[in-house]
Amino acid sequence: MTREDYRAKHRNAVNQSIHLFAVPVFVLGHIVLFLALLNLDYRLALLGLGLAAFSMIVQGRGHKLENSPPDAFDGPGDFVRRIYAEQFYRYWRFLLNGDFK
Repeated sequence: MTREDYRAKHRNAVNQSIHLFAVPVFVLGHIVLFLALLNLDYRLALLGLGLAAFSMIVQGRGHKLENSPPDAFDGPGDFVRRIYAEQFYRYWRFLLNGDFK
């Protein structure tokens, strides 16, 4: 996905606000999950998974507000690749480059 394509799919102000909150929650969920695995704490693992799932649900609702919704996933591998690329790289580049308005 190009920078312009990402911008086109993240123009709605409400969706951008949702992402401003939800992407850090996704990242936090993965940090919690990593700590849970280190400590073998299943309750902490459930919390981490819950945070990540909540983030995905909220972002999905935000994307429905866009005039140009994201392309459909080509399968499970494409889903994982695109989600992690957005959450850990593309969104932060979008935010820090000043594309977020």
